[in-house]
Amino acid sequence: MKLNTDTDKEIWNSFRRGDPEALAKIFEMNYASLYNFAFTICHNEELVKDSIQELFTYLWEKRGKLAEVSSMRLYLFTSLRRLLIKELKKNKAKDEKNKILMDELPKDAFSAQDMLIFDESNEQIKFRLKYALAEVPERMREALYLKTYNNFSYKEISKIMNISSQVARNYVSEALHRLRKILS
Repeated sequence: MKLNTDTDKEIWNSFRRGDPEALAKIFEMNYASLYNFAFTICHNEELVKDSIQELFTYLWEKRGKLAEVSSMRLYLFTSLRRLLIKELKKNKAKDEKNKILMDELPKDAFSAQDMLIFDESNEQIKFRLKYALAEVPERMREALYLKTYNNFSYKEISKIMNISSQVARNYVSEALHRLRKILS
């Protein structure tokens, strides 16, 4: 999915100047992909929704101080990831029994709805694919999700995950290699 970066910059700058319609447009354009991404990090629907709401509240409050960005989507994904990890750390500190991993994806990061995206009609193949995904290390699965579902470049993935571009490329490549090996 190729985005019109000029339009994104115009919307972002309009938002920074205080246009509430621009904020609504940014929210509308990005909510679904932000939600799906956040849900791969944390399978807590309430926390995901609250984190997205908190992100947009923060953005609106700080709109005048925000810098111009080269990629609005990259900025939003990176900010949401940081916010979500911060919240997970806070929750973990409050309750050590919390099983959610802060920097890792849960074993079943791709939900049944995500599995439909793979366009597989055979239930056994879906089961095998879900099993195979669970066998891929969490950070690799996160990079693969960002690349395949959100079409981020390796440079963008590296910024979101706070790793080098080469590591992002290696994660995606190795995740695909492992999936092929497991499924063959």
